[in-house]
Amino acid sequence: MGIRRSLAPLILVLLAASCASNAKSTSGAVDAPDQTETSATPDSEPSSIPVSSSFLIPGGDEIIGFYELYKALAPLEGAAEPDTAIVDLAIGLVDGKPDLQTYLAEAYFRMTTNPAIKARARPYLASRGSEAKEARRILQYFDRTKTGGQNPQDTRVALPDGMSAEEINLFSLGEVNLFDGGLSVTTFVNEWTVLSFEGHENSLHWNYGGGTNCITMDFDKYPVPEDTFLRAVNDSVKRQPYKNWIRWDLSGDSSLAGSNADIILLFRGSRIDEFTIKWGVSALYLYSRAAQCGYSTTWTMNFSYINTFYEDPVRLLDYLSTVMLLTWINPPQKRI
Repeated sequence: MGIRRSLAPLILVLLAASCASNAKSTSGAVDAPDQTETSATPDSEPSSIPVSSSFLIPGGDEIIGFYELYKALAPLEGAAEPDTAIVDLAIGLVDGKPDLQTYLAEAYFRMTTNPAIKARARPYLASRGSEAKEARRILQYFDRTKTGGQNPQDTRVALPDGMSAEEINLFSLGEVNLFDGGLSVTTFVNEWTVLSFEGHENSLHWNYGGGTNCITMDFDKYPVPEDTFLRAVNDSVKRQPYKNWIRWDLSGDSSLAGSNADIILLFRGSRIDEFTIKWGVSALYLYSRAAQCGYSTTWTMNFSYINTFYEDPVRLLDYLSTVMLLTWINPPQKRI
């Protein structure tokens, strides 16, 4: 099961979107049995970290811009003389408005090892001032020192300010088809550890990183009637150790028409565990009435107190949640 690096199918699927919409959190838009209790704002307990209370759904123009920027940036990494106009465009997006292009540009500069690109970006980012958090973090990444073993998942990076990070690539993207092609997911290209268990063919677990920061992805298939699926959603959320769930009902949102789902539910939550490790989670549930089948994808990321994102992880978690929405159910006749 490989990750395809082409994102062309993504654009074909999602071009039905024509404008961005601001989806509000809700606790009862879907008439599900035993409805999960959620609220429009996260609780203020010290055991949680901030979670956005409104969520900007990417519209068609934003998705196209994201894809075009990705196509422009991806070839630069191996270029001896990268296109300075593209580099300058990406520099201008750092610490910009919270959207897909901004998040992608920031992920690119954290990932790049191209000396020409770093030399071009460094003076611009250094001139941004103390309020430009992402610019300062990227400059730290530019001067990182790798540690760890030969296994990519054992690699850590030490930053000049004494903090640490992982070599998790959140720039390179690909499409993966799961469950015999029933579900397509846009995800990040890393050397994932993929786990599946005998007798549990409808569940997959991926993880990457460790030490100071780790990302995990869980994928589940629910070949059941709609009411059974909704009960499973509630049961799954209740089992999670997060107290400040926020839920968005995105069913019928025109920006996500390409998901081929009649029910679209997004959950966000966070916590701080007994080891003062911060955890953020996003869970997306999709259901197709035509196929009588649902799917979920749950992405979790943690941050230890020595990780560079520990103090302000929300922007990174927003990025993960936005990319997660680029997921769709494939009708049987279109499955790969």
